[in-house]
Amino acid sequence: MRAHRIALIVGVVAAAAAGLTVTPAAAAGPPAPANDDFAHAQALTGSAGDVTTSNAGATTEPGEADTIAGLHSGASIWYSFTAPTYGTLLVGSCGDPDLVVVGVSTGAALGSLTPSTAYTGCNGRYTDALLVKVLPGTTYRIVLAGIDQDTSAPYQGPIGFSWRFTEATRAAGPTHVYVQPESHQVTVSWPAPEDDGGADITGYVITARVNGVEKATKTVGTEPVPQVVTGLPNGKPYRFDVAAITVVGVGYPSPPSETVITGHPWFPFAGWSDYVKRQYHDIAGSTPTASSLASWVAKLDANDGARADLVVALRRSPDNVTNVDPLIRLYRALLARPPDSAGLHYWIGRHRAGTATLADIATTMATGRECRKLWFLMTNTQFVDHLYDDVLGSSADASGRRDWVKKLDEHRSTRAAAAAHFAALKQAKGYLFWELDAEADYALLLHRGPTSDELSQWIFPTRGDPLSAILGSAEYQLLLRSA
Repeated sequence: MRAHRIALIVGVVAAAAAGLTVTPAAAAGPPAPANDDFAHAQALTGSAGDVTTSNAGATTEPGEADTIAGLHSGASIWYSFTAPTYGTLLVGSCGDPDLVVVGVSTGAALGSLTPSTAYTGCNGRYTDALLVKVLPGTTYRIVLAGIDQDTSAPYQGPIGFSWRFTEATRAAGPTHVYVQPESHQVTVSWPAPEDDGGADITGYVITARVNGVEKATKTVGTEPVPQVVTGLPNGKPYRFDVAAITVVGVGYPSPPSETVITGHPWFPFAGWSDYVKRQYHDIAGSTPTASSLASWVAKLDANDGARADLVVALRRSPDNVTNVDPLIRLYRALLARPPDSAGLHYWIGRHRAGTATLADIATTMATGRECRKLWFLMTNTQFVDHLYDDVLGSSADASGRRDWVKKLDEHRSTRAAAAAHFAALKQAKGYLFWELDAEADYALLLHRGPTSDELSQWIFPTRGDPLSAILGSAEYQLLLRSA
């Protein structure tokens, strides 16, 4: 050993004398894992397992993405699983690094991978999991990587994940079914099942029964949208159930619907008289006169499609033009949103009773936190432009715009007063007219605002169809029963 040390020292001295720099050899890093590359992915067999391993020495190979779900990754290792049949693959990741990143994809090469689901991971506090619906014979690629959150550098060290394959089973039944009877037909609606059994739903089967005996079936598409079952004799007491269809077969049926009798289109009301009274109460806040009640009942007896006509007539009545429509516009003016049902009903009641003018309501809204926060950074010019655009649905005329901005700048008026003035006008045009009308209909009938998809149905003047959809919807029936 002494001779080797002397030789080393002599070698260093000699090199120094010759003007050379001696650099000690770098320590060799750990070898790359066998499944470092995509092509050498480790196959998972069986139906479940826990993988405890290390990605020390792993690399990111050419063509491999350097991020997973927007998170920087690297030092990745690969696994694969080939599904034996339809079902779900659950992959949960956790380990020593600050964040374990896992992704599940399909494809035969790095450049053609198609993510089959989102990516997720574990930060030491909880474990997320990917749930992927799998197809028989398809190989799923699982990439596992880590990142040090303190340094944003790829992590290398102990790492792992758990996985489980579950074969698909029959889908659960929808939790409930709603029905709307008419002459010789019934409209049936239902929500998607909470559990599809691990396979995509390819359709639904609707079954009509009388006293438990199957009388008619209808197979429909993949979306749980209202369906009309026709060809049903009038006067029969029908109950309906719905089952989802998947590759496994027909799923479990839903609980049966309420019993309905075809030829009674006023359901869930006891008769057309009750229907008319309810609409007067909900929309006009009043009771129909005897002559109005008799007139509408006669119209509905002759044509049950007139259900929507009654709503339209009440919405165009002097009461709604005076007490409802201006408030809908006022919400748009000061809060830039559809009205909440509770607030709208409260202010309609005050306005009808004469205990609060539109100006009073505007002043109260304007002092609220929501309104102040919304308009705090907006100039008076911007606020006036908003009133023209979003309350009237038209561009500002130059003189009117100039006058209102000057009033506000000189403090001769307030934004609350300006909003009340615009809300009282009846000039909403085009699509905005239908949007405001839809907001009123949904608030008065369903006690909520419309979604963007629902709102789009009102943009063109075809009120009868979307209104009929509301009146025949499961949501409306449920609201009536809970009232």
